[in-house]
Amino acid sequence: MLSGALESRKDLCLLEYTHASCPPAGKATQAALLFSDLQQKEKIDTEEYQFLILGRIPVFVEVTFQILSRYDIALIQEVRDSHLTAVGKLLNELNQDDPNNYHHVVSEPLGRSTYKERYLFVFRPDQVSVLDSYLYDDGCEPCGNDTFNREPSVVKFSSPFTQVKEFAIVPLHAAPSDAAAEIDSLYDVYLNVRQKWDLEDIMLMGDFNAGCSYVTTSHWSSIRLRESPPFQWLIPDTADTTVSSTHCAYDRIVVAGPLLQRAVVPDSAAPFDFQAAFGLSEQTTGEKTEKR
Repeated sequence: MLSGALESRKDLCLLEYTHASCPPAGKATQAALLFSDLQQKEKIDTEEYQFLILGRIPVFVEVTFQILSRYDIALIQEVRDSHLTAVGKLLNELNQDDPNNYHHVVSEPLGRSTYKERYLFVFRPDQVSVLDSYLYDDGCEPCGNDTFNREPSVVKFSSPFTQVKEFAIVPLHAAPSDAAAEIDSLYDVYLNVRQKWDLEDIMLMGDFNAGCSYVTTSHWSSIRLRESPPFQWLIPDTADTTVSSTHCAYDRIVVAGPLLQRAVVPDSAAPFDFQAAFGLSEQTTGEKTEKR
């Protein structure tokens, strides 16, 4: 997640977040980090948001609008909206004062079963532009040899306001039962993005389910994304990115590329408990929902 309180629209905010908001304070649920531009000292703010139930709970929807309206790029996960009705309502709310406040890029429904999810990017077109996007080809799903339950839908952004002029964001909501293998396979996605776009500055983020019983200490040595030199993991294994009674570092941000890595302010990644900040219950946030 990239975050920061912005005082001028010349700052861009990048925040990777699961149930969260920025600036960070308190415990759990989001990891936020400040991205400072190397010379211009401007910021990018990106947010990854794990959206369990989009549009079903009015109080939660209002909180979502408050959170998203503060950022320039948001990645929303677990969007279960086959006809994009709820997504349309979300964009209408964000654009109620100006139809060009926010644009979006959304993936097709993804998943091996009848249960499908979308990746949704929401962004401010006056701050960043989408240069390209594609769905990573992870093999033949009907043949049973695909890698991911929900393959990453990769987006390439550009910004005229920062030293990191072009960067890609790779989202992943990993299947809990295959979390270690899917995180390892993000290394192949990284190589594919580099080759396709001749790009070094790449951010991989989302609900990796990278903790507790899904990814244990014994798994890490075989995960290339963790062991290979190009990658900087910004959320430690000791973090708690949940809002329930568990203590698990499910949600992660990984950055690659010298420019992108140097732009990260040291120690600025920290969890934020949006449930406590907005006075929400576990029932409202849906944290007890079964992980998929």
